[in-house]
Amino acid sequence: LRLRLEGSYPLNDQFSVFLNIEGLRYSSSSSGQVLGDMQLSGGARFSFIPNTRNSVSGISPEWKKGSSQHVEIRYAGKGKLYLVGDFNNWNRPGIPMVEQEENRYVALLNLEVGAYEYKILRVQGEEEEWIPFSEDTYTVRDGYGGKNAMILIEH
Repeated sequence: LRLRLEGSYPLNDQFSVFLNIEGLRYSSSSSGQVLGDMQLSGGARFSFIPNTRNSVSGISPEWKKGSSQHVEIRYAGKGKLYLVGDFNNWNRPGIPMVEQEENRYVALLNLEVGAYEYKILRVQGEEEEWIPFSEDTYTVRDGYGGKNAMILIEH
């Protein structure tokens, strides 16, 4: 019998930790011999992607906190914008972002203390697209090759 468990957890965009556990149990019916072995390994990974672009693209969400929270973004593209994340169980299309003035969108939330991952979804007709974040936005890997932004709500 052989059993192997592997897992990793991203701490941020560049660092992740990992753990591997492997166990082996051998039993011989002819000799009655039973052997067992276990191996445990783990560590941290560091990765980076060199920035070869000269221009900064993407949105930079600004969170305003008070009795409730709201997020503001500047976006000049077409379509309707929605806020999707941990706070709405990633249900699409999400929380509508309302255009307050030209190219400035706002969504209101009432969040409890905690850390929340989120994305901004652009919907135009049948087309949906996650809007990329700027490099100055704190992001974590989403597990699907993209990035989620993260906000920490404190008292």
